[in-house]
Amino acid sequence: HIQLGSERYRVVAVDANAHSLQVVNTTLSHFVAAGRVQLVHAAVVGTEDEQVQFCSELEPQHSHVERRVDGHGDGRCAGQLVRAATTTTCRRLLERFGPASYLKVDVEGSDLACLMSLDKTVAPRYLSMEVQLGGPQRIGALLFTLRALRGLGYDGFKLAMQGPFCPLAHPFGCGSGPLGEDAADALVGEAWRSEAEVSADLLHYPRRRPGQWWDLHARLGAVEGAQSASKHRPAPK
Repeated sequence: HIQLGSERYRVVAVDANAHSLQVVNTTLSHFVAAGRVQLVHAAVVGTEDEQVQFCSELEPQHSHVERRVDGHGDGRCAGQLVRAATTTTCRRLLERFGPASYLKVDVEGSDLACLMSLDKTVAPRYLSMEVQLGGPQRIGALLFTLRALRGLGYDGFKLAMQGPFCPLAHPFGCGSGPLGEDAADALVGEAWRSEAEVSADLLHYPRRRPGQWWDLHARLGAVEGAQSASKHRPAPK
């Protein structure tokens, strides 16, 4: 969905798992050599001074970081291979590589840390995050995420299923499908919805389209764009 076949996009891929980056480097070697894909080996954190260690699991898509306070971990790495991790923030990445058209956030438990490092001066026009539906705790987390995105200026949202874009063999996780304007909300299609509309329907999404893994898409200026489009739309005859 990053449309590497188009000259429009340059992709910066960030992962704390060196093995995953090696696979990407091999699989997309043509794009890496051309500078169209740049790889960053680092763990995403919320603040510049945050200390973490990387937990390597057998399934690379579930590898994650453990935060350390006063030299002690928070227990997320128990029983796993642990490695030291270089860290970065989403804000630092945007400042280093320049303004982004689209930011995909799926960092196994550090998604909100990414958001907390951003502000309206660096927030890209389009952003999406992997989220889960089902149960009060997940619904509560998603409501918090929606409020955080609204605080960054995002006013248009879509909840899209990952299931239709998940291949039979997916050692590195499922796909996420189209992004931005082409993403399809499971209830209303390609139209953008407000925070209030999505929040009110969080129990309806899994009933209409079963499945726990979803992508929350967000856009800056979606309301203004919709109003502008309606002004220029021909009046019905």
